[in-house]
Amino acid sequence: DKLKLKSEFFEGVLTDYLQAIKCFADEFKDLNFIIRPHPSESIVTYENYFKDFENVIPLKQGNVANWIINAAGVIHYDCTTGLEGLLANKPVIAFVPRHNEKVVAWLPIYMSKKVTTIKDLKEAISAIVNGEHKDADFIEKQDEFYKTLSNAKDFSADNIVIKLISKLDKITYQFKIN
Repeated sequence: DKLKLKSEFFEGVLTDYLQAIKCFADEFKDLNFIIRPHPSESIVTYENYFKDFENVIPLKQGNVANWIINAAGVIHYDCTTGLEGLLANKPVIAFVPRHNEKVVAWLPIYMSKKVTTIKDLKEAISAIVNGEHKDADFIEKQDEFYKTLSNAKDFSADNIVIKLISKLDKITYQFKIN
């Protein structure tokens, strides 16, 4: 059963993430970690697990865009938040301690700096914190992402209005001639 497989798989991923966040909350005490649970997850798990950590803040309400814009970087596992971070020009890390192609979407991980160990995650976080995250891969992936997305850099409403106005001018011009 695919649902059972996915549920059991993500339980393991959650355990890996909880341990990693706890490790980094201790190590990077001056850094706040905003945890944004997936809509299907209960925030209670995170609140209970991190109740003794002042720099770990589980939040579920509101739009994630504001958190991304004000973040130094984004860490995710197979989540569209990673893609939103990429669009916001933020360093994006996919922490992938486990992988199963039967249950994981490839795009958010592919478009991120993929790390599989806590050691590599620590290095990636340190690079962001120290302003050393100059990942050429990130720029290349961002360019690739923009090439595959329609209207990622342009506002589609502006394009539609411009096209309508140009058609309107032609219609008006034709009407005046006749």
